[in-house]
Amino acid sequence: ADEKRTLVNSFYEGSLPENEVQKLLLAVDYIFVGPREQRTGTAANWQAYRLVFERGQVRVFAVR
Repeated sequence: ADEKRTLVNSFYEGSLPENEVQKLLLAVDYIFVGPREQRTGTAANWQAYRLVFERGQVRVFAVR
């Protein structure tokens, strides 16, 4: 569980190598971005994903 948490935190921080990002995204359908994720310094290019939900500070993007 700690390994996954570290991996996900690295993703939101933008410090995960691109090949690891691609592997991580194979295992998920949606990316949740709320206030907590935004505080980590989210560096991802969200335009690459389809926005499927937005309310207040929460956004959910479809990976596929």
